[in-house]
Amino acid sequence: IETLVRDPYEIYASKVLRLRRLDPIGRQPDALTRGSAIHAVLDAFLGATGDALPDNAAQLFRAAAEAEFARVAPWPAVRALWIARLDRATDWFLLGEADRRERAGPLARELRGRRNLDGLAAPMAVTARADRIDRGPDGRYAIYDYKSGAIPSDKYARAFHLQLPLEAAIAEAGGFEGLPAGTAFHLELIGLGARKTLPIDARPEAIAAIWTRLRGLIAFYQTPANGFAARLRPGRVQFESAYDHLARRGEWADGDMPGDWEWR
Repeated sequence: IETLVRDPYEIYASKVLRLRRLDPIGRQPDALTRGSAIHAVLDAFLGATGDALPDNAAQLFRAAAEAEFARVAPWPAVRALWIARLDRATDWFLLGEADRRERAGPLARELRGRRNLDGLAAPMAVTARADRIDRGPDGRYAIYDYKSGAIPSDKYARAFHLQLPLEAAIAEAGGFEGLPAGTAFHLELIGLGARKTLPIDARPEAIAAIWTRLRGLIAFYQTPANGFAARLRPGRVQFESAYDHLARRGEWADGDMPGDWEWR
C-alpha cells in the first residue's frame, strides 16, 4: 500500500506486468537478509521470555542473536559485525521492552490478518503480517513493527507509513487469525538500528480516516482511465525503484506531473 502511494508504477510493473528484478549471482549479505535475521532474533527472544523479563534477559537476547544469525548469515565476518551492532542496542531495547510489557502482555508474533474493502467496483482485501501484537488488561491491542534500519521522521511517517494503522483497522474487524475483534490503543515503530521508537496515531478516528482514504485510493486505480504514474510522491529524493529504467527515468524530473494528471 505504501508503494502504491509513493510509486504507483512499481505496483503496475510488479503486479500487473509481473516483472521482477533478477537476484544477483551468489548470495549477498544485504539489508534484507539482516532485517529478516533481526526479526527472527526478536521473535525468538519473545518466545523465550514469555510475559515477564527474566534477570538474564540480556544473555537470552545475545543467545537468540547468535543462533539466528548463524542460521541465516553464512559469512563469519559479516555475522560478527551484525551481532556487534545488535549488542550496542541490547540495553536500549531491554529498557524499552520493560515499558512495553507494563503496557500490555505479548500475545502474537508474525500473525497474518485480512480485511475486505467494501464498496468498490472490484473485490479488494488488505492483508498484513503483524510483527507483534500485545494485549492489554482491558482487551485492547498494542501493535508493533520492527525496523532494522532508520526510523522515519514523524512527518514522513504520517504521510507514508500506513502499515500499523491498517493493521489496527484489520484488528478492529477481527481479521487476525485466532484473535477477537478489538481496537488498538497503541501503535509503535521500534528501530533497532537507530535505537529509536516512533509512536503512530492510534485514535479510532485516525484509523477510520486512513481506511476511508485507502478505499478512495483503490477506487481511483480501479478506474480504467487512471494510470499508474511513476514516482508520484516518492517522499525522499533518494527514493529509488527497481523499475525506474522502465519508466524512462532520466527523461523527466521529480516534480513533473505525468501528462494531464490530476489527483482526486
